[in-house]
Amino acid sequence: MPRFRRIPTEIEAFQFQGCTGELVEWAHKYGDQGMVFFPFPRVDVLTEQGQWVSVRVGEWIIPDQSHGRFYPVADEVFQKLYQPVD
Repeated sequence: MPRFRRIPTEIEAFQFQGCTGELVEWAHKYGDQGMVFFPFPRVDVLTEQGQWVSVRVGEWIIPDQSHGRFYPVADEVFQKLYQPVD
């Protein structure tokens, strides 16, 4: 899975391209009770604020590792904040 760096923090993120087995496997590492899968092209994530938010195709999903929750980030915002880690 690609990793990205937000200066100065390193994170793991997943760009949503539909409900794939790869997404399910990745979410399971973080406690997938914070994610609900629907038929393509939709997935909802439970945010740190306790709200369910739909993730659109192309958005990035970032886990909040301390709470087992997730949050979506638009691709344009993600590209400005993060850079790939080699």
